[in-house]
Amino acid sequence: MLILCFNDAIVFRWECVREKLKKLSRKDGQVLVKLMNRQTGTTTFALIKDLKSGWKAFWFNQTAKLFNINLKTSYEPESNLEDYQIELILLRAFAERKLEQQAPFKKIDIMELSRVWESRRVASEAEKQ
Repeated sequence: MLILCFNDAIVFRWECVREKLKKLSRKDGQVLVKLMNRQTGTTTFALIKDLKSGWKAFWFNQTAKLFNINLKTSYEPESNLEDYQIELILLRAFAERKLEQQAPFKKIDIMELSRVWESRRVASEAEKQ
C-alpha cells in the first residue's frame, strides 16, 4: 500500500490498495478504521470528507455499514477494551520488530491504561460475587 503524507493530509493511490481492501474481512476493516484514527487523530469518515467530499464520505460510510463497519469509529483504548487490546498487540509487534514503530497521533500511556483496565477487571469480578 502506498501512503504519502503532505501537510498532515493522507493521500494514497487508490489503484495500489483497491484489491487489498476488497480482500479484508469485516474485523480487518473495523480494525483498519480504528488504526487510521489512531495514526491521524481523525476518523476515516472525516478524512474521506476532507479529501473527496461529504457526499462520497456519506456513501462510503453507508457501503461500509453493509459490512458492519462504521467509518466514524474512533480509537479509544482508555474506554474500549478492544482498542486497548489492539494497542497491546501493536506494542508487542513493535517490540518484536514485526511492525515499524509508529507513534500514535494522541500520546498513549500504556502503563496508565493497564492500571485502569486492571481496576475495571477487579471491580467487575467483585460485582459478580
